[in-house]
Amino acid sequence: MKIAIIGGSGFIGLNLINKLKKKKQIHIIATINKNRKLKNQKNIIWKQLNLERNRTNFFKYLQNPDIVINAAWKDLPNYESFSNYKTLKFQKRFLKNLVENGLQNLIILGTCFEYGLKEGQLSENLKPKPVTAYGKCKVKLYEYLKQLKRKKNFKLTWFRLFYIYGFNPHRMTLFNLIQKYKNNKLKSLKITGNLERDYLSIEKVSKIIIKLALLKKNIGLVNLCSGKSIRLKDLTKKLLNSKSKFLKLNFNSQLNKKYESKKFWGSNKKLNKVIKLNNATFS
Repeated sequence: MKIAIIGGSGFIGLNLINKLKKKKQIHIIATINKNRKLKNQKNIIWKQLNLERNRTNFFKYLQNPDIVINAAWKDLPNYESFSNYKTLKFQKRFLKNLVENGLQNLIILGTCFEYGLKEGQLSENLKPKPVTAYGKCKVKLYEYLKQLKRKKNFKLTWFRLFYIYGFNPHRMTLFNLIQKYKNNKLKSLKITGNLERDYLSIEKVSKIIIKLALLKKNIGLVNLCSGKSIRLKDLTKKLLNSKSKFLKLNFNSQLNKKYESKKFWGSNKKLNKVIKLNNATFS
């Protein structure tokens, strides 16, 4: 089986590859949108892919994969940048080209920012009202793919991702900052401690994406989340595992991101139902 990971050098992409390469009889085609070469391995082939450069047949270029997992979005973390609309244009062209040339199974990583400034538990049946350019473009892409499905026969799974913790080599995330503080590479750290978010580890997120992708079913829109909220203060305590360091932290920082609510989390009822119906395990 061939699986193409679009955005293979990114945070999620690299974690997906590290899990998939351990599976027998799976060949990985991973893409990178940079002018540098990565060494091919026994079952991993790296290909340079710039979506702004059109191709007659992207599907053939990716060696006719059975499954495509699209983890690429070049504008992150610039959620409010107008450049997201340019990325949307090229994503549409790329995905349409894949489907028209024979792709049968498409997995897309969406975002909880599609919901907009809502509080409390967020389920898939809520009407999205995004406030960021990134969230708006993801909603537009999902609607575009739903329309495309009416004309072309392919299976679509759209993971609406919530928050992920784990080491990110590309971006200074809360997790990275906590680890730096833990290792005495930061003297202090300001955190908005009362914010509540829905977090899953990158380890579990990668397992779920792979397990559901391998089902090769038309799952549609599904939240990828824990189904519960955790205060950033409590998450920090969990990750820090040091009472003395924890007591020295400043948790009184104010929320300065206008595109995020103070308290929200995802409903994972549909996700759990899909897992149960297909006897999928994540050990």
